[in-house]
Amino acid sequence: MRTGHLQPQSRAWFADDWSTFHCKSMLGEALLGQQRLVEAEPQLLDGHRRMQEHEANVPTGAGIHIRDALERLVRLPTPKGDATAVAAWHRGPRAPH
Repeated sequence: MRTGHLQPQSRAWFADDWSTFHCKSMLGEALLGQQRLVEAEPQLLDGHRRMQEHEANVPTGAGIHIRDALERLVRLPTPKGDATAVAAWHRGPRAPH
């Protein structure tokens, strides 16, 4: 099947699937390996964040990809984004009060 022939509803399904964000994270890793840091950072950040948001939909045994995405983020030499967002990312998730 050629991907150019997917029905619009199929593309919409992939747009919100956890595996799409896994791919974004892997793309970020490839860009990181090429030292294309400005392009890598948003892919890594969004890929990890969105996989966490969709964690409930990740198949059993595939949760390791979320950890792998976090490890890719750690390899970013210097955060270039919004300082507040970077500080929040370093703090990690907070427990509800």
